Amino acid sequence: MDSKEFKKFCKDEFAKRGFRKVKTCYYCQGNGVLCGLYLQHSDFGPEYYVNFYFFIGDFTGKEYPSRYDYDFYGRIAFMSKTSTINGGKTFLGGLIEYNYYTEDELRLYIDKGFEEKISPVLEHGKEEIVLLLKQDKCHANILREEETLNKLKD
Repeated sequence: MDSKEFKKFCKDEFAKRGFRKVKTCYYCQGNGVLCGLYLQHSDFGPEYYVNFYFFIGDFTGKEYPSRYDYDFYGRIAFMSKTSTINGGKTFLGGLIEYNYYTEDELRLYIDKGFEEKISPVLEHGKEEIVLLLKQDKCHANILREEETLNKLKD
């Protein structure tokens, strides 16, 4: 799979879950939470990260925020296909070496990321973010951490 095929695969996977592309991000409004997905290209080779962002609030009919204005963020995890630089075994991380995967292999990780992290938040709202924070599966925006964490209390 090359970069173009990978981006099309992600676009299709995101669209079937209700996300639509606006500029460089894919967005879906949930229960009091907007989710943004962004494909971050690695500077180190033919690799991407699938970043997710949660914005507290209802953005229906409003301009979507940029990914830099997120309240909480995380990454979908993928099992590496190559060994580490020190000859170690493969590992679970955020980096996707897309040219080593088939669509079916990638779909397993995308499905799991949605099942465990994204869909529960869109369906049930910000109380699910609290659970993700406790499990270290997402993080508050460190530039305005106190403000962001206070949004979970309302």
